[in-house]
Amino acid sequence: MNEELSLRDAVVDLASGPGQTRGPLVLGLCGGQGSGKSTLAAAVADDLARRGIPAATLSLDDLYLTLAERTRLYQVFVDARKRFEASAV
Repeated sequence: MNEELSLRDAVVDLASGPGQTRGPLVLGLCGGQGSGKSTLAAAVADDLARRGIPAATLSLDDLYLTLAERTRLYQVFVDARKRFEASAV
């Protein structure tokens, strides 16, 4: 059977597969701001936790921006996206 897996399912399967008994798996996600990297990472971490597999997430933004700065940056993205979507109508 040829089933298509979501990216989330594929990452969870990779992280919980039999080859992972050797040690930790480090997975990096890259993409533009607002592309869903943090959302995917959190979902994968939750799925792994439900399987009893410890997982941690880290955003590089957490290392050099304060929460207030990250919130402002996110709002800039949201505003730009709304302007873009409004102009596409």
